[in-house]
This record gives sequence, structure tokens and C-alpha cells, in this order.
Amino acid sequence: LWELKLQNNYLVSIPTFQYQFPELTILYLNNNKIKTYPTQALSKISSNTQLYLQNNQMTTLPLTAYSKLSSISTVKIDNNPWQCDCTMTVFKLKITGSSSFADQ
Repeated sequence: LWELKLQNNYLVSIPTFQYQFPELTILYLNNNKIKTYPTQALSKISSNTQLYLQNNQMTTLPLTAYSKLSSISTVKIDNNPWQCDCTMTVFKLKITGSSSFADQ
């Protein structure tokens, strides 16, 4: 399995992948209803994976998400209703200009 398309399914959360998919290079989770960053579910994906999480309902990202997101080759997280307040300050300071997803 090298490509997993779960976009446009009205998913509100992502179950933890019970198996590692070493061949997985593209994971589409865009255009769903995901409200929180699926930290546990995405902990096993490899760094050469392309991850698409745009157009969901995420408002914040936990600081722990930074290390995983910054290790992934392509990350798309735009078009989420980001909450631009103190809850995102530490995350924003950490990513500013240093990651491929910083301008999203």
C-alpha cells in the first residue's frame, strides 16, 4: 500500500494505524471534518510521506505535532479554521520560516 485516499469522507477523527505502512508515500485526509490533529494515528507514518490535511476543522496544533510535521517531506494543512491566539503562539514561533508548511 503506497497511497491511501481517505479524503471527502466526513471523517471527524482518524483511527490509529495498527500496522506500519513502510511503502505509504501519500496519505490524503483532506476535505473531511477532522477537528484535532491525529497525533497518535500519524505517529507511525514515515518521513517520505506526503500528508494532506487541508480543508478540515482543525483550529489548533499541539506543540508535539511540530516534530512529526517537520520530518514529513510534504505537508498541506491550509484552509483549516486556525485559531490565531495564544494557544498557537509557541507552535507558530517554532515553525516560522523553518518548515515547508510554515506559510500555510
